[in-house]
Amino acid sequence: MLNLVEYDLPHLPKLIEYLNDEEVTKWLCNIPNPYTQEHANKWLAFCRECKLSGTCFPRAIEVDKLMIGHIELKLIFKHSAEIGYWLGKSYWNQGYATNAVKQMLSFAFNNLELKRIQAYVLDGNNASIRVLEKCGFKFEGYLRKSHTQGDKYVNSSLYAIVI
Repeated sequence: MLNLVEYDLPHLPKLIEYLNDEEVTKWLCNIPNPYTQEHANKWLAFCRECKLSGTCFPRAIEVDKLMIGHIELKLIFKHSAEIGYWLGKSYWNQGYATNAVKQMLSFAFNNLELKRIQAYVLDGNNASIRVLEKCGFKFEGYLRKSHTQGDKYVNSSLYAIVI
């Protein structure tokens, strides 16, 4: 059973493990390398700040109480948000990302009463595009040099779902 849960101390070892895997982080922006315990501690503090502010909703993705990845919703305006997610490599291509995105969309539309959720997908991340399309997202545009990875500029595609 897949659940989206608030981050806590027991998640940090897996967070560190997954974010030190270059196959996972090649699709992410601004992840320190190496990803250390100090980074994880700062992340946990950030998650606690998010809970207080109500402007972002980072969640650990768990299957049978084991963290397998991450999903997050960040408010952009009071009616819209950005979603992002990743999984540990051994959990790819098993439907977990699609399930997690669907759960987060349900939370966003039903609990937060949002009208639009958008996601950026870095060039080459076709698996993430498939996840978004399965969840009802539509392609909205191609963005050149929209994100950075270290000192490198990368292109992305913008996808969104609107209700």
